[in-house]
Amino acid sequence: VEGWKTYEQVINPNSDDLLAARGFIGNENTGFKVAFCERDVAIYAAMLLFGLLFALTGRKLPPLPWYLWVLIGIGPIGLDGFSQLISQIPLDAIHRFLPYRESTPLLRTLTGGLFGLTTAWFIFPMVEQAMRDTRALLESKLARLQEN
Repeated sequence: VEGWKTYEQVINPNSDDLLAARGFIGNENTGFKVAFCERDVAIYAAMLLFGLLFALTGRKLPPLPWYLWVLIGIGPIGLDGFSQLISQIPLDAIHRFLPYRESTPLLRTLTGGLFGLTTAWFIFPMVEQAMRDTRALLESKLARLQEN
């Protein structure tokens, strides 16, 4: 495309010096490097959405059973992450049954979203119940103090 430059033309890296190219952090023309993890963004977004839903339902949702949290929340994210990690070990025996793989942004987003949603569903109701118990205990203590 006329008038457009490639990334290499803008930053002018020496293709033989990969450490220098990797060390380039950006400039005002190209922008600066920013760490962005699809999985982390999905985790926090799902927790936020569940928190809003939990508040809208009057904080009355029961906690997710722990085995569903493990199966639906931890299982997929663990399978995606560990299968990628194990597939990249340089052993031929592993590559016979598990080909080299890199997780995709879609998989990272889906597994992160499931983990965030189930973690929030598992924890938020328990925290709410603990706070209700604490509130009731403190109110009873305050009432006894005011009687005296």
